[in-house]
Amino acid sequence: MSEIDFFGLDSVQEDVKNDIQNNDLVIESAFDYPQLLNDGAEKHVKLCLSVKPSDEIRKEFGSDKYQNSHVCLVIDTSDSMYWIVDDTGFVASGKKVVGEDGVTRNLGSGGISKLDIACASAKKVAEMLRSGDTVDCVYYADEAAILFESLGINDKEEICNRIDHISDKGNNTNISAGLRMAGEVLEKYQDASPKVILFFTDGEPTGVDTVEANASTGKWLAEKNIVVESMGFGEKDVNFENLSEISIPTGGVTQLIKYPDQFASVFNAMFQRAQTTVITNVSLSMTVKAGAKVGDYYRGTPDNVYLGLNEGNSIDFNIGQIEKNQMYKYYFDMTVPGQASDYEGLINTASVTLSYQVPSKYGNSIITKKVDIPITFTSDTALSKQINGDINVLFRLAEVKKFDEKRKEAYNIGDDEGVIREIKKIIQIYTDLQKPIETSAYEEMLKDFMENRSISKAVLNKATSSSSQAQDAGILDDLDDGELSGFAARLKIRRKG
Repeated sequence: MSEIDFFGLDSVQEDVKNDIQNNDLVIESAFDYPQLLNDGAEKHVKLCLSVKPSDEIRKEFGSDKYQNSHVCLVIDTSDSMYWIVDDTGFVASGKKVVGEDGVTRNLGSGGISKLDIACASAKKVAEMLRSGDTVDCVYYADEAAILFESLGINDKEEICNRIDHISDKGNNTNISAGLRMAGEVLEKYQDASPKVILFFTDGEPTGVDTVEANASTGKWLAEKNIVVESMGFGEKDVNFENLSEISIPTGGVTQLIKYPDQFASVFNAMFQRAQTTVITNVSLSMTVKAGAKVGDYYRGTPDNVYLGLNEGNSIDFNIGQIEKNQMYKYYFDMTVPGQASDYEGLINTASVTLSYQVPSKYGNSIITKKVDIPITFTSDTALSKQINGDINVLFRLAEVKKFDEKRKEAYNIGDDEGVIREIKKIIQIYTDLQKPIETSAYEEMLKDFMENRSISKAVLNKATSSSSQAQDAGILDDLDDGELSGFAARLKIRRKG
């Protein structure tokens, strides 16, 4: 027998049941192979951990009760945001200008710019505020400035007036400056209510800013329990990978907006995500038991994210905020030591501790919950071959993000063979899983690289944003009638689209 925790079947079933279900969070574990053969050989399995709000707390947060939220809007006002994307009412002056993207544009008056669309959507926030909510706004280009702070439900007119008078801050896109100022603004709220940045840009860092500085800023915000929801406007200009590196450490999601008429719905959905948060500042810590090992691990719902390679006996990462209608799934590549034929039953592979806050119930107190992760050993060969196909498929879809990271690393160091190898791995996964849209996107990436030894931003964004979309949206059914709430239904449709 290896040095791994083990215990009898009856006792562990009762303990697990009591540990997993509680009044705030539910955490469930499942393996792709639920029962392993006790032949003494080491076993390689995929673990799925699902985290969701309990039915009890979802019932508590009905229409009459909600968790206040602090939201900071961060709006890009660089030159490119003034480019016209809707010619309605536009009158050309006869003069032209060549933009940073090499496109020649007519100068004139009228029409609808990217900034017009962003501001129109931002003003809708005023109509969505509830009592106790606060909204701040930062805008940035060469540098950042505060447009307004700590406005609420009684300040609707002032919010709209301030947004109408937003001004140009220069030619460059200093994303780090905008996000850091937003973080400093949100830090003034000392309660445990959700703190969320809704961040919008149509480009990538320029001037003194860099993608490395952006990634560092994302980690800094995560340390302060501030979630960043990123929205990138335009397939040809935005650096989707850069925006993802900002949002991922915070537990946030990145959305690529391809068309102007998508912006309002995406913006509203992200704002409502902050408003449907019921549990805040959630972090997960896993301790792997002696003899077991965890390698790569991923987030698979609400989006696919590669979280890293574990090289020790413990894993710690930030989940962020828990929404009322959302489940969150994480996948772990795990090795479990073999068990001898004289043992049948459960062994404990790891223990997981969640720490979190529910401000409306416990104030600023931090609550912790510990859960064990058991797996069954059996002498029944037929049972040991039964596989949970959903876990296997969803793990492989999340695994694409690891190969995408390796493709990016190879590209950055000029390893052409490495780039081609990793793209081919991704294409093979999508081909095996019969995902024609994603397969086509990475085939286009491979063709682009083979012909040019480079990958255009449009091709890159198309592929990486498609691979980030989770097959399992994780939307929870409404508790009252078994149907999705209006918001959940809209979010599910948007994610599938």
